[in-house]
Parts: sequence; structure tokens; C-alpha cells
Amino acid sequence: MSYGFLAVNQSGFTQIDGTYDNLAVLASGTGTTSYYSSLGNVANRVNWPTNLPSTWALFAKPSLETESGGFNTYWLQTDANGFYITTPLGSNFTRSFDWKICLRSFEMPSSPNTGYGLKVYKSNGDEAFSSNNENFKCLFVASDNTTAGSQAVYSPTSISGCFRLMNGSGWVAYHPSNQYPGTVAVSAYMQQFDYVTDEIKAVVTYAAIVGGSGSSTSDQVKTNLVGKFA
Repeated sequence: MSYGFLAVNQSGFTQIDGTYDNLAVLASGTGTTSYYSSLGNVANRVNWPTNLPSTWALFAKPSLETESGGFNTYWLQTDANGFYITTPLGSNFTRSFDWKICLRSFEMPSSPNTGYGLKVYKSNGDEAFSSNNENFKCLFVASDNTTAGSQAVYSPTSISGCFRLMNGSGWVAYHPSNQYPGTVAVSAYMQQFDYVTDEIKAVVTYAAIVGGSGSSTSDQVKTNLVGKFA
């Protein structure tokens, strides 16, 4: 930036910027994962908050920070009424997860200009940052490609309290299913949290079985963000 306010963390990532938008938390909560299984489908929807704008970012993490990655592999599904955090095909179990829906700071409901705190504005007058909001603190950025043999891994001393961006974590490919002949297996781009090895990474794995015998594939590049909220 050539003017204004800039705050950078110890890793070199921008935390507050008077030129670009900053992410703030509109709504947060705890939900239960969904799954597809030969034993049946379990869908646990989290309803959208009221007056949700058309652009938003959804972050999630496991509530229980003790298990290995196999139990904490998630992908995002949405519909008109809400969203689902879903585990891989055949998981047959549910887990509790924490979620946060974020907006650009200027899209947040108005906060009072009284009391203590800091507000930063862009040159066009839009609010770029407000300390009245719960704001995203970026710790790791990666550009992951589903065609790559391995994906970028965030592996600090501890991943406790870290959320990962779930936007873009969805269906990426369709393959004929060997397990269920005459059907198609859907692959999803998932986010995996491993509290045993202290790693967060992207994985591609089977997500569901759908009807039909055809197949198609698609590649996906996703910008992954890992961070905390304060």
C-alpha cells in the first residue's frame, strides 16, 4: 500500500490494511457433521444467519482437538437454507465442529463509534477494519491444486484454535464406482485437521455415491487460508 494504515504479524501476513478488505465475523456457533454411508445418509444442516449478503467466507474446525486426521476430514455443502460440514463417504460417525461466517468489514452491521477501539477506512470511505468486530488473523496461505500429488500443509508447533477456510471445499470429480457397479463415486476436496501430528492439509477423497454409470472429471485450484479469530 502507498498510504494509510498497515499492520503485519510476525509471519509477515497483513492483519489490518487500509487499502484492502479485512474479514470480520458475522455469526458463529457449533454444529454436527453430516455423512453419506451405505447405512444411510445423515444431514445436519446449520441455518444461514438472517440478512446474509451474497459474498461470505465460512471457516470451520473440529470442536474436539485431540483426534487424528481420519476423523477430522471435512467438506462443505450448501443449499438455500444453510450449510453442511460433511465427512468422507462411509464415515458412519458424526463429530462436533465450530464454525464462523465472515464478511468484509464494510458489510458488517454498523457498530457504535463510541468507547475504546480502532476503525480503519479505505480511500473510498468503506470501513476496512473495526476492533468492535471479531476479526480474522491470517496464519497461513496456500494455493492448492487437486491434480497435484500433495497439497500444502500447515504444520506449526500447535494447530489448536486454528480455523480453515471451507469455501471451495466441495465436489471436484466423478468416477465410475467399483464398489457399487452402475453408479458414480463423487470425489470432494476436503480439509483435514490432524491434532496428533499438528497438521492441517487439503485432501481429495470419495464423498458420495450417486446414480448413473457415466463419468466426468474436473480439476480445482483453491486458495487455502488458516488462521485464528480475535
